[in-house]
Amino acid sequence: MSARKDNTADRGLALVNALVLVAALSAVAVLLLQLAQGSRLRQVTTQEVTQATAYLDGLELLVISQLDADRARGPVDHLNEAWAKTGSADVPIDRGRGRYDITDLSGKFSLGWISGGDVLFGIEAYESLLAAAGLSADLGTEIREFASAQGPRDLQPYLQQTPPVRPRGGVEILPQLQQVSGMTPAAYARFAQLFTAVRTEGVVNVNTAPAAVLAAVLPELSASEVAGLVETRRDTPFESTEALHGELARLLGEEKSEEFDFSPYGVSSHWFGARISVTLGQTRLTRQVVLERSGETGKTKAIFRFAEN
Repeated sequence: MSARKDNTADRGLALVNALVLVAALSAVAVLLLQLAQGSRLRQVTTQEVTQATAYLDGLELLVISQLDADRARGPVDHLNEAWAKTGSADVPIDRGRGRYDITDLSGKFSLGWISGGDVLFGIEAYESLLAAAGLSADLGTEIREFASAQGPRDLQPYLQQTPPVRPRGGVEILPQLQQVSGMTPAAYARFAQLFTAVRTEGVVNVNTAPAAVLAAVLPELSASEVAGLVETRRDTPFESTEALHGELARLLGEEKSEEFDFSPYGVSSHWFGARISVTLGQTRLTRQVVLERSGETGKTKAIFRFAEN
């Protein structure tokens, strides 16, 4: 009787051990499957990133070819041209989509005009444009200091950021200003509509500049005259600097025109910005590019690239 009980107990213990072993093997199998799936997903993601980056490069070349083709048609740039009408143009790609848009940086207010040794339009123009964008004078001062060669005087707010920031002085691309103390995403979005970090040779393209920029750099004109200038260029863009200067002289009147410096106002652009994005499977890459187009050769090249991801 005792022997039968011992045999039953042994069989029960063996069954328990077998079940434990099966469970352990199942857990190992699940772990190995997860590792294999994770490895496969990482491989797929790596392949997607590599392919998406190649598509970004291709779209950048497409932007450059558009700007080169535009220059071949003539030196004047305005908002009725093909490059200005891309407006987040869609480009079909295999298993995804690409998008890009082009902006004229020569029509924006350059920080180089107020952060360098030469002040082109004056601090008043800068402050006027800040107000038009709904940005405070204190933030404007912080931006100027951040963009200056010396950098901000008070580093403490930057060292307290996560991660800490150590401004070196000077700005090469506008997204660097997202680090400015007090700069919110909404404030940066408004700022980026009107300003550029590119030093644009001291000439603003009146054919493409936003109305707020024109009002800031042409304080001699009334609000209604600036609005009329915008309406005129929309219907009939200025095809030469002579035509533009003639219209400005008419608006200013004979007395003001005698002492007015017309040289900072032009109708051609040498600096452009492009925002390019590619969505491929689960991967999305976005790149901002600053492009310079030579006034002599008409050829365009990328000067700076900034990955948003």
